[in-house]
Amino acid sequence: MKKIITALGFVLMLVSTGVSAQTPEMVVYTVFSITEPSENSAIRANAGNFSIEFEVKPGLAKGHSIEVFMDGLRYRLVRRSQQGVMILINVDRGTHEIYGVIVDESDIEVARSEMVTVHLQRAAVGQISP
Repeated sequence: MKKIITALGFVLMLVSTGVSAQTPEMVVYTVFSITEPSENSAIRANAGNFSIEFEVKPGLAKGHSIEVFMDGLRYRLVRRSQQGVMILINVDRGTHEIYGVIVDESDIEVARSEMVTVHLQRAAVGQISP
């Protein structure tokens, strides 16, 4: 598991969903997908935090980790809550495209999940009612 501290002081934990008995050179991921949220989901999260669940088969090989990308960029404000689940922190409201990438110890992409579109809804602050 990699641990990165961002400029804002958030800790980024790249999740390991279990270690496979296979060595990194011989692993072939037969399943790597986002199971939650589903495609085109509307997510209500006033703080901007929501979780992403991944399914990985076989389990991650030693030295491999999952990284989350949102709108084409690696999303750094991520926290691991349990195996296969990552929590995105302080996401802006609106429509976002999310996918995961499995990388090896050299940060080389090994597998990529499908892209999922989500619509994050947050309460507006400072709005005056008519």
